[in-house]
Amino acid sequence: MDDSRATSLEPIRAFLTGSSEVRFAGQGRDDICNWVEQTLSRHRYSSLQRPKKGLIRRYLVQRLIAQFAETGWSSVG
Repeated sequence: MDDSRATSLEPIRAFLTGSSEVRFAGQGRDDICNWVEQTLSRHRYSSLQRPKKGLIRRYLVQRLIAQFAETGWSSVG
């Protein structure tokens, strides 16, 4: 999944409100796990305050759900 534009929390907020472009390129579990790890690291998840952690969690879940809706379980699992 390509979320290279989501370098701060603002693009994530835009995505969650439905005003941001969505592109998916993840192929299989390894790519998805790497994307989740990179996203958490990029936003320094462990050092965020609780509300911002919730924002990141909602973002990750919505991206994964959107990919599932687009491609089905075969590319997610």
